[in-house]
Amino acid sequence: MSRVVASLESAGFVERAVDPDDGRARLFRATDTGIELMRTAGSNRARALAGAIEGLDAADQARIHDGVQLLAQALTTDSTDSSSSHTAKATS
Repeated sequence: MSRVVASLESAGFVERAVDPDDGRARLFRATDTGIELMRTAGSNRARALAGAIEGLDAADQARIHDGVQLLAQALTTDSTDSSSSHTAKATS
């Protein structure tokens, strides 16, 4: 994990800081560059997915629509954390 974070940091995608409440821990925050990369990657994946779905026949598109509806319903009933923070805390 340390190598992954170090590589993200050296690429300018995350910033590291000492946790003011726990000197052993580090705080990581996505930089503007990192956030933009995530947004762009998501847009590229969405375009690729839309293109693939458009290539299917109407029956398969309907099946995918139904599956996405079920997935959306399952996700909205899940009790996952919906915070929009881009900060993570790790102890060393």
